[in-house]
Amino acid sequence: AWLIRAGTFLFGDTPFGVRLAGVILSIPASWFVWRAASLLLKDKDRAGLAVLFFNLTLMASVELLAATPDMPSVVASAAFVYFLARVQQMDDGRAWLGAGIAAGLGLLSKYSTLFLGAGTLLWLIMDRDARRWLLSPWPYLGAILALAIFAPNLAWQSQHHWQTFLFQF
Repeated sequence: AWLIRAGTFLFGDTPFGVRLAGVILSIPASWFVWRAASLLLKDKDRAGLAVLFFNLTLMASVELLAATPDMPSVVASAAFVYFLARVQQMDDGRAWLGAGIAAGLGLLSKYSTLFLGAGTLLWLIMDRDARRWLLSPWPYLGAILALAIFAPNLAWQSQHHWQTFLFQF
């Protein structure tokens, strides 16, 4: 809703104003996919191909042009994957903070972001090399950041009988 409001503030209550944020958000989403693919594949040509395929999917080509909760969710998910790629490939503990911010913003957009967190927890448990992160403070600090960003939603839910959670789950 905030993204739609920003677009309509700039360009009026028009289809372009409503969809502007999705068009703009396609840029950072593509960048996050490209950077994650570059880190994981270690090949700029294949990373470019990953971005092309990402932008050709229905989710990217249609949802980023529609005014739905999917548009910020896609960007947050791409950012989350990028920061996890930094964790894995660069051994950068601070990247957990970026993953936490991305997760919190993703949760504000769409609750399905919980699946990214669940998948990450499974990765940490099942991957022998990744398990060492469970002994460091970084993933926990990232989780605290995600929770802090998502806290206003939880506060609202608690005051409204958890209606959105009941509907979604």
